[in-house]
Formats: sequence, C-alpha cells, structure tokens
Amino acid sequence: MTKSAVWEGVKELLRLVLIAAIPIIINWISGQAWNPEAITISIIIIRAIDKILHDVGKEAGNETLEGGLTRF
Repeated sequence: MTKSAVWEGVKELLRLVLIAAIPIIINWISGQAWNPEAITISIIIIRAIDKILHDVGKEAGNETLEGGLTRF
C-alpha cells in the first residue's frame, strides 16, 4: 500500500463528508424536522454532479473542473 493510495482514499472520504454536510446544514438552518430521505437524495444528487464535473474535466484536460465541486 503506497502513500498515494492512502491519500486518495482519505480524499474520497473527505469529499463525501463535505458533500454530506451541505444538505444537513441546509436542513438545520431551515428549522425543518429531520428528514433523512431528503438528505440522502440530496447527497446522491450532489455526489453525482461532483463526479460528472470530475469526469468532464478529466476528459477535457481542465484542471479546474477535474476537482469537481470540492476542488480536491
């Protein structure tokens, strides 16, 4: 196991935590009751957008898009 493989795994975990925090914070600020279904769907949608941006950036050679929404 190399350091780069470990770092890639850590980055993936950090991406998911950052993406998951967005709908949770929005739900908390709005003062609505805890709605796990809506939060889960939001996380899936945001993660898909992040992955699409990453793939498009990789194909186009665009480093900015390659970072996705999280930029790492």
